[in-house]
Amino acid sequence: MAVVSCKRRDNKRGNETDSTITLNDEYIILVDSTDDEPSTIYSSSHEDIPKVGDPHPVDPNVTVKTRRVRPIGNADATNRLYYIMEVTYDNNSSSQDPGGGGGGGDQINVLEVTIGAWWEDFIQEYDVGREAQDGPEKRRLENTAKDPIKYEGRRPQPLITISAQTQDPGLGGFVHALGTVNSDRVNWLGMEFLQDQLMFDSYNATSVGNNTWREDFVFKGKYIVSPKSYGDGQREAGWQPFFLNAGVWQWIEKDGEDQYSPIYPKDKNGQKNSTKPVSEPWPLDINGVAIPRQDIEEKKVFLNFQVFPRTNFAQSFKFDFASVVNDKLKVEFGL
Repeated sequence: MAVVSCKRRDNKRGNETDSTITLNDEYIILVDSTDDEPSTIYSSSHEDIPKVGDPHPVDPNVTVKTRRVRPIGNADATNRLYYIMEVTYDNNSSSQDPGGGGGGGDQINVLEVTIGAWWEDFIQEYDVGREAQDGPEKRRLENTAKDPIKYEGRRPQPLITISAQTQDPGLGGFVHALGTVNSDRVNWLGMEFLQDQLMFDSYNATSVGNNTWREDFVFKGKYIVSPKSYGDGQREAGWQPFFLNAGVWQWIEKDGEDQYSPIYPKDKNGQKNSTKPVSEPWPLDINGVAIPRQDIEEKKVFLNFQVFPRTNFAQSFKFDFASVVNDKLKVEFGL
């Protein structure tokens, strides 16, 4: 697999304090084959792909610290050629991770672990841009007049509470890491979470006397939800939102310039079959152009946004579970 082109999106995302600057960019990468894995992109020598240590194209005071490559489009597509590279820059020469801080330090002696659940509210979206299917394979809810119905429901997600004892609580570091998600793969007591699937939700440190503290850590898991189970209008990649790229307007070239244009339904031959533009979001390709009806299933694009900062949980939470493996683990699904 070879990289054909690499184009930077100017997202203008980041943050700045008195001493730290962090910027996040995305690059759209086109390859010429699907025979290899995305890992090939990391080692590509293409001149437009940023490398670790390279300066930012606008602000040379920050350099590349981390890169993440993911495919664009339907995960089952056989002709997928586009990828997104998420790049994090900062001006901290010792930075190794795009997320916030954490406790770090020595191992944490775990006293007790409670595994339960929290309930997530969700809206079941319906298929957009194509006719609903009939029979048992039908994948959208609709009334007798064929109007779509959005179902509001709840589903359980994992909740992990870890209690520990220490004489030196990591107050500042742990508080700073609140609200961040895991940048690394986490496996605690056989429970595995991929990147972005576990959030550090709550932290309490309580003095129990004799210069000893009890620390309570609460983590909320959020597994990937299959669009085949919950509709194609929205799906999730852990805690980071993941949306179908759709709208009622599209970018088209007219008189040599890109312009906004309403979207009109077209037949299988690509001819406009309505005088009225669509009123509900229609799937768009990576360039913002409406996808023909017959190509939607294969060419639809999902957009992933990083709204929660990431922390390396392996470095920040060095839990020692040895004392709880045999008799201290409580599994509570009393919902």
